[in-house]
Amino acid sequence: MQRIVFFASHLVLLWALLALPFFFGAVHPMSYLSFSCAVGVTTLLVAWTFRRTDQDQARGYFSHFTGIVLAMLLAWLATILVQIFVYQLFKEPHPVLGAVSPWVNLSGASDGIILVMAFLGLFAITRLLLAQHPAGVAFIENVVIAAGGIVTFVALGHWFYDSGSLFGVFAPDNIFVSHRARWPFVNANSLGHFLLIPLFLTVYRLREQAVSWREGIRLPERLGRREVKQILLHRSSRKIVPQMSVLAVLLIAMLIAIAGTLSRGSWLGLAVGGAVLYLLHLRVHVPSLAVPELPPARRRRGRPLVALTERLSEGIPWFFSRLVPPLIICLALLFFLAGRGLDLVESRIEYSLLASKDDLRWILYRDSWRMFGDTPFFGVGFNNWLELYSRYASPALAGLNPEFLHSDPLQLIVEMGIVGALPLLVLFVVLGRALLGLRGQDQGSRRARFLLCALLAVVTASLLDFPFRIPAITMQFSVILALTTFYLDQLSSSAVRSKLSIPGNTDDNSGVESDTAVILSS
Repeated sequence: MQRIVFFASHLVLLWALLALPFFFGAVHPMSYLSFSCAVGVTTLLVAWTFRRTDQDQARGYFSHFTGIVLAMLLAWLATILVQIFVYQLFKEPHPVLGAVSPWVNLSGASDGIILVMAFLGLFAITRLLLAQHPAGVAFIENVVIAAGGIVTFVALGHWFYDSGSLFGVFAPDNIFVSHRARWPFVNANSLGHFLLIPLFLTVYRLREQAVSWREGIRLPERLGRREVKQILLHRSSRKIVPQMSVLAVLLIAMLIAIAGTLSRGSWLGLAVGGAVLYLLHLRVHVPSLAVPELPPARRRRGRPLVALTERLSEGIPWFFSRLVPPLIICLALLFFLAGRGLDLVESRIEYSLLASKDDLRWILYRDSWRMFGDTPFFGVGFNNWLELYSRYASPALAGLNPEFLHSDPLQLIVEMGIVGALPLLVLFVVLGRALLGLRGQDQGSRRARFLLCALLAVVTASLLDFPFRIPAITMQFSVILALTTFYLDQLSSSAVRSKLSIPGNTDDNSGVESDTAVILSS
């Protein structure tokens, strides 16, 4: 039976990460309803298989961060169900709940509940699979990177050569010329959101391959033609360099695809996630340039300047070694975009800087903020924003019928209120503290940093778009969230073990891994 459950879990993961994106992100009801049914059945099978697991082992599966994430998600689901049940009891506006009628669209709410339950089920399946088979980490990462690569090259092929005729399948009566990379998603923004997590995983895998290659060979003091030839013919080079080349090409292609989407939300998410990752990298690896304070009696004139100059001279090779790869990527972007999309990207950036104040999204946000002001604590009802927005719509949006608010966090707060959004806020705070507490240089800490920054990039992009309304992106986020909590739990448990093995040790420099895990467990 365990083999059947193991096979079914892998099949569901392949369905979520590979199949869903090619059904237009699973925005059609039948695609994500069938997937949700498969997730529900597999979740029941997994729960039945592990029903005899003793309490200590089960507590180990869902300890620390996994337990917190699962508890907050279940609390959020319970809040949704209670809100819908209570709001159905009211026929008139309630003086405490707010001036807006609390009527809820049951059809829209049920669709949202199915998506939330599928998110929870896939999270539980992935986490239990990793607990039983830790080697499944490589499988998940490979599938995510492969899905990102396939979607990237399909999207680039559509953008460069097809000009929209592939959309005859989706809208045969409305064939248009596409100036943005979007297929296989309906919305170009959704394509950019989907590629954020595979891009960060590709960067991580490329970095680990480079570190492994550098440790596998011995670099000579002087690099001549003979030495370079020996390095390239080294056994480690023959194995790793081709893999690094494939990952580098895939990384450049993903960057071009994200640039071709012209999605400002995707650009913002990539910039914020990359900046946070880079700053954390600097904090861990780069020594401080600050000059230590000398006692007043030993301080000499000009000594701090000499020490600072020495440190800067030591850091110049490090700076250029980190500067060259991004410079190569930027040159490749300019080379590939010059013939197709450079003008489009420049016009998009110009619009964002000069004319974005007239963007209709700001009107949507302003109207929705007035909606939130009427029911700040309990919201207008889960997935009920569309039903009530017409009461608050500004005259400037007359004739337009927006389906989503183009800001998932704001729409969540408007629909669920402060009380309903509180569990997710706690969840983000816990994960944010974990990200800031990762100071180790071991492989687990590095992978956790990349995964958390990838999640941060998607959440940041959701401030200006609606990626979590696309089932394919939501399911990908669920799998990566489970993978992240798996590594955070490992780091936290290693902290507990190191504290128990060295009782009374309060030295801050007792070990990088111990320091990292102690911070996480706090």
